[in-house]
Amino acid sequence: MEANTWGFHSTAHACDPPNENGWYSAESCDFRGQCEVDIESVGAMERYGPGAQYEINTLETFNVRIDYHDFEGHFVGYTTTIEQEDRKIELNGDCRDYADRMTENIRDGMAFVVSSWRPPNASWLQGDRCNEEC
Repeated sequence: MEANTWGFHSTAHACDPPNENGWYSAESCDFRGQCEVDIESVGAMERYGPGAQYEINTLETFNVRIDYHDFEGHFVGYTTTIEQEDRKIELNGDCRDYADRMTENIRDGMAFVVSSWRPPNASWLQGDRCNEEC
């Protein structure tokens, strides 16, 4: 997931099985990923942003959850849910073949990694909604 006050984007990144120590190398994971979803693709740009006029006010605390869709023991997609109080935005990624590559790794305990970074230009994330520091 990548997000700032103006944009939210989620992408699945499948990896090959870990090494004998249980570690995943950078080379074994799909850096670009597939099955991308964002607030723009679901028509939620006007519902997510900084301020009380947005359903998800990014100036306040909100929660994010990822649920994998299982079909006959294999992942076929995922839903990223952004929630704040009783309001929510759901981003649904439907990617049967790609998500299946992630099934065993996630069931075996693959952890999610969270980091903070600032790209020089995040127009791919928030479109033209922010022209200053976001």
